[in-house]
Amino acid sequence: MQTPPHIVPEWYFLPFYAMLRSVPDILFTPAKLAGVIAMFGSIFLLFLLPWLDTSRVRSARFRPIYKWVFWLLIIDVLVLGWVGGPKGTSL
Repeated sequence: MQTPPHIVPEWYFLPFYAMLRSVPDILFTPAKLAGVIAMFGSIFLLFLLPWLDTSRVRSARFRPIYKWVFWLLIIDVLVLGWVGGPKGTSL
């Protein structure tokens, strides 16, 4: 069973839709389950981030790696949104 190509989720779900479609079979885990694990793992990681940061400095002004990682996240979400979108169109 496959989703027809003309059925596409809303723009804010496109990165997660791309994760669901792009994850292959991993060991004994079927592709659909691996995609769901990747999707919920990414959401769980975003909730876990505040507890991983133990720095006393909270400002991005004094943390250059933080700026790079922030822009990498933005680019990643845009690319996943483009990949998850309908074929032949752009954001």
